[in-house]
Amino acid sequence: MSFKSLSLGFLAGPFAALIAASANSYLVTLLIPMVLANLSAGMNWITAYLTVSSFLIHAGFALLGGYTAGRFAQKNEYWHAGVIVILGVLANIGLSFFITHQINAPALQLTYSMRLLLTTMPYAMVGAHLARVKNMKEIASN
Repeated sequence: MSFKSLSLGFLAGPFAALIAASANSYLVTLLIPMVLANLSAGMNWITAYLTVSSFLIHAGFALLGGYTAGRFAQKNEYWHAGVIVILGVLANIGLSFFITHQINAPALQLTYSMRLLLTTMPYAMVGAHLARVKNMKEIASN
């Protein structure tokens, strides 16, 4: 296990995703007064926007984190990418606990965590696969 690859993969993936998701949530809070003018359509728009943007942010950064961890690991790329995703989900749970100082609706938190794990794991594995292909090309050329 490479601590360097896990650290860099976590910074490039889940940590950056948490920052981007926080910025995205802040953007939505700025838009709420404008959207509330038409309440029913506005709330539907906000919910849809948050769902889609959250998925895209976490998927994109999972791919980047898996790739980064795999490139720096040079071996066991898939394992390192899996650890990155699990660390990201744990960081997400920890951040929500830190913000609220309690786990609100544990079943809801569990389903969100499982959904995050199941939707980001394939993207991290794609990133790890791309890193493995790149690593294999470099090994073959040397």
